[in-house]
Amino acid sequence: MMEQNYLKFDQEDDLVSIVLPTLNSEAHIKKCLKSISKQSYKKIELIIVDGYSKDNTLSFINSYSKKINIKIIQANTNNLACALNLGVTHSKGEYIARMDSDDIMTKNRIFNQVHYFNKYNFNGILGTQAYRFNKFLIKPFLLYANNNFLKLSLFFGSPFVHPSVMLSRKIFEKGNFYDEEYNECEDYEFWSRLSKGYSFKNLMTFGLFYRVHDNSASNLNSSKLE
Repeated sequence: MMEQNYLKFDQEDDLVSIVLPTLNSEAHIKKCLKSISKQSYKKIELIIVDGYSKDNTLSFINSYSKKINIKIIQANTNNLACALNLGVTHSKGEYIARMDSDDIMTKNRIFNQVHYFNKYNFNGILGTQAYRFNKFLIKPFLLYANNNFLKLSLFFGSPFVHPSVMLSRKIFEKGNFYDEEYNECEDYEFWSRLSKGYSFKNLMTFGLFYRVHDNSASNLNSSKLE
């Protein structure tokens, strides 16, 4: 399935905060940053939550400081949930978008998500379809699109590719944050909790290339995640 785009519209005025945790991420961070800098939607701030990387991660990030509005927060966080909550509290955007340092955004991901929020006055969690990829292959990661199917799928696993989601700031303003007691499945707990009061939606467009590799957090912590 090729990436599809919504009809062109006047550039939205809403700021989008992309929250991106990093820790010794030099292997893949350059391609991630390039994909953010090439977004067709330009009103973006990138919130980096870095766990005191000891490699060239910050050098690569700083090399994009003239192309992307970047805010760097360095902190020793206990887990991903803690890093995400810290990033959200330092953000200013009307919408909060997730991203991981080893993944790649498609060009119109942010554009399509902001457009959907505004066109349908959407109030909830908005993901996209994704491609799984590594150095050998690319494979579509197809998900349900509609609210009821997505909530039913919670009985079997996460209904979203976490780095593809965008949420309204209003969700966090009402005191909904990631539960830091949940490590590596913080997203599943979050969706389960939000399912009672918010809508779920995955766009049918592909918004993300999701990198599969042996050092990913989900692979390293697969038994704990299960």
